[in-house]
Amino acid sequence: MKTTTNPCTDTNTLHPATWIVQTSAARNKSSWTWKHPRTNVAVLEVDRGVSAVSMISLRARGVRDIPYFAGCLYVGSTPRCAFDRALREAEDLADELESAAQRECIGTALADQCDPGA
Repeated sequence: MKTTTNPCTDTNTLHPATWIVQTSAARNKSSWTWKHPRTNVAVLEVDRGVSAVSMISLRARGVRDIPYFAGCLYVGSTPRCAFDRALREAEDLADELESAAQRECIGTALADQCDPGA
């Protein structure tokens, strides 16, 4: 009896990594006498099951790659500020990478299930 699994829900066909958007505080210039809020934004490829990492670095536990990094962005009060634009771009990229990886894994699983000799 041949058992079939649904590649959309089978944990063996899931991509071993996932992509998350992480932010961190950036340093201000020492010459600035007033506070300028600055933030880093990055898309991190991490091991499946990791929801956040301690730092934006390849040395952080669970991090595989950093496909997108935008550093020292000004955090303004409007949606047009550099931080908001980079955050939207990072979220779109993370969603795109996640869906592409899942399509690839599901396509591979479906091809493996196909038995040309039967």
